Amino acid sequence: MWPPRLSPALYDRILDQVWGASVPSITREEPDADSICMAVEEGKAIAVLDSRIAQRHAGSRLIVRGFTGAAPTTTISVAWRKANSEPMVDKFVALTQRDYVAASQAGS
Repeated sequence: MWPPRLSPALYDRILDQVWGASVPSITREEPDADSICMAVEEGKAIAVLDSRIAQRHAGSRLIVRGFTGAAPTTTISVAWRKANSEPMVDKFVALTQRDYVAASQAGS
């Protein structure tokens, strides 16, 4: 996996959702997804990855399988520069806020 300092909450959530109480000993950390995939291809690791990243690396030396049942989930956030002057950023933020409100209302 990647170093937990890069995203501690996501790191812990993936460990919990994938392995539950049987979390394996993490013996190797890599700085990014490409390095993780290279370690798997070299036979030095197994990994849990975003499916798009894993599929990009799938080939003769890397086997990719999706989860059966419910896939792991996580909460994400949107960040943008305070001094934004780009109309596209404003549109994107408005879209995410609209979808957040709609999802919140659907869940209540």
